[in-house]
Amino acid sequence: MIELAQRIKELRDDLGLPIAEFADLIAVSKSALYNYETGERLPNAEVLADICKAAGVNPNWLLLGYGNKKMDPSTAKKLSAIAVLLRDEENNSATQQSIKTTKSSANAASETKGRVVQQTANGNNNIQAAGDIVQNIKTQKLENKVTPPTGSIGSNPILVETITGLFNELGDRREKRFGKSAYPVMYNAFKKDFGIPKNQKYTTYKLWNEPRAQEIINYLKEKLDETIAGRKQRTAKKKGHTRPYLLKQTAELHECLGWSEAIYRGRLHFLFGVTSRRDLNVSQLKSYVEYLEDEYGKKY
Repeated sequence: MIELAQRIKELRDDLGLPIAEFADLIAVSKSALYNYETGERLPNAEVLADICKAAGVNPNWLLLGYGNKKMDPSTAKKLSAIAVLLRDEENNSATQQSIKTTKSSANAASETKGRVVQQTANGNNNIQAAGDIVQNIKTQKLENKVTPPTGSIGSNPILVETITGLFNELGDRREKRFGKSAYPVMYNAFKKDFGIPKNQKYTTYKLWNEPRAQEIINYLKEKLDETIAGRKQRTAKKKGHTRPYLLKQTAELHECLGWSEAIYRGRLHFLFGVTSRRDLNVSQLKSYVEYLEDEYGKKY
């Protein structure tokens, strides 16, 4: 997580604060902040939330370098709520105990309610039956909600927010091309690639150990890079391409499209009046790369 360490230091530099003052601002020691900035240690969820609040930055940018650097108002509200939750461990433990107790009471009440007491007396060929005796106990409806254990992805709100954001961005990009089916297809593909049984939700990942979060993040980033928007973003970041790089790009795209030499030479002649990529100048090569990327997007 060297990039995370570099971004933390970049934020401190942006604020113009010495290490001691920034450490005070996020309520950690100077040595802890130094370790975060050098990549020796990773900040926990509470510290990450405090860094985002103190510097006013987007959690996705801090963790991944994605999205706008500046935090929007809705994210600020979420982080405030997260900070309260993270600092309320004692109440959380008490709540868990209360839920367990309530569930036990509800189970006991259910068993009592099902009992039927029947009294039978025989006399003068008559049978007397005292009807059903049912104890009227009101039970509270409980949600069957599993709380992620400590050290899991789900116990780290920052990681959950980041992964959810990546899922939403990927789903939105695919929905523009494939419609409403894009989201279920995306989730099913994720379950298949990560070995999650079909009868379980994709959110099962929240119960996994926290170190696996980076594996999920890398997976989603690769999927985003494979979208049309992702390919265009990569191209836009690499300004001033050299001819060798652009020629390599066109060759890779020809292979991705499954085009034979005859096909791509025909396209070159139609677009530029030449039959060889080497007859194109740098500007034409860039235009050809964009054309091939659009063709790839239409096909996939």
